[in-house]
Amino acid sequence: MSNFNQKPFLISSESAIEIGSQNYQVYLDINNRSRLEGFYFLCAKEDPWFVVFQSFALVLEGVRLEGIEQAVLSWKEGHKDILKKQFIMLPEFLLHLALDQYHGKNHDHESLSKFKSEQLICRCFGVYEQHIEEHVQSYPKATVLDIADELRATIGCGTCHSRVVEYLEKCLSKSIIENLEETDLAVEFDSDGKRIRPLGLTPSDFVLKIDQLKNKWIKDQELTRYKIEIESITGLEIDFSVEPQDNGQYIVDTLKEHIESKLNLILRFNLLD
Repeated sequence: MSNFNQKPFLISSESAIEIGSQNYQVYLDINNRSRLEGFYFLCAKEDPWFVVFQSFALVLEGVRLEGIEQAVLSWKEGHKDILKKQFIMLPEFLLHLALDQYHGKNHDHESLSKFKSEQLICRCFGVYEQHIEEHVQSYPKATVLDIADELRATIGCGTCHSRVVEYLEKCLSKSIIENLEETDLAVEFDSDGKRIRPLGLTPSDFVLKIDQLKNKWIKDQELTRYKIEIESITGLEIDFSVEPQDNGQYIVDTLKEHIESKLNLILRFNLLD
């Protein structure tokens, strides 16, 4: 059996991550015919991950780069018991970081450590919410297939598919809204005829979100003597009524600034007579 638990003489690419007090490193030896000669790693033999790394390395030995995805999927099919127990499949995660470096993409540990664990969407490939946001910024009409091709999210175990769809829709709506001119805030549909969904929400859910923020703000500002009601909404334009009407415009303007800061959106609040 080949010993892949070592730093090889020839290194084409590498990746590393620190989890608690443990350091894990991966080195790829890729020959000039785009074949992976070895998936090498540094991991203590007493570490539970050791046998997983070793098994993973044996499957990848001699595989051409274009066949790696299929080899990984076949390995995962035979190790579902391991996948069920792990929050992230560490060898696969480090493999793809190293491949990204080999192909000229840089996702260093410092940048990854800035992401919060609850923002992790795809455990198989370490895809966070920010990765999808950045992709949508570059490709405003991105689809789930684009996310799968570029970030690999959804092509592993598949359990993240619904979250990817939901978060992608939220990012697409945010992108559309950010590019709206102020005079277009009342539009309800984009240029493709799709309904604009602020924060990925339906109009009714968006109104509920605004109403919740409004009610909390009223309580925090001790304005309970005022009755502030949402009368109608069109796109990002919302009509309010305020009773009694003294200071009504100031209240609506201040409420608008507060909710815009909370939602990171540009809104228009109108005070009805």
